[in-house]
Amino acid sequence: MQIFKVIKKALKKLNIMKKITLLLLLISILGISQIKKVEETESASLGKIPKKGGMIAEIRKFKDDNYAFYYKNMEYESIVGYKYFSFKDIDNTFDNLYETIIKGFEEAPEEPIILELPNSVLHLYFKKKSRKKIFLMIFNIDNKNNVSSHTAFLSMSDINILFGKK
Repeated sequence: MQIFKVIKKALKKLNIMKKITLLLLLISILGISQIKKVEETESASLGKIPKKGGMIAEIRKFKDDNYAFYYKNMEYESIVGYKYFSFKDIDNTFDNLYETIIKGFEEAPEEPIILELPNSVLHLYFKKKSRKKIFLMIFNIDNKNNVSSHTAFLSMSDINILFGKK
């Protein structure tokens, strides 16, 4: 008779363990498999340089004083890809970036102007091409000198349009 009691207790424990296991399994499946909609942050385009079939560059301002600079990666001509970098407008960063680029057009330094963002580095190159000054931005994601992407050549009027100045 005691053997039956031991078996009955074991079956009860097994039944409880099955319930707990099933409950944990359901909780984990429901927790992982739910699709959650991500709300888009409101933003406004300050300026955009369009191109047939897409765009060359665009600057967007978000509600929380963040700016994002989107651009077509011109590193590889046969691959169409877009990149971006973003920054928070602390201590007038947005206007300082614009002024730095405009000053670069005026002075046309031979060496690049290097600007450091929290997780990346911008290299600003200025060239004169057939009486017209042009600008190229190289963006490094990892704070190293590995070129990860770069913009198309942009003119001063392109920069004014992008930054919403004209």
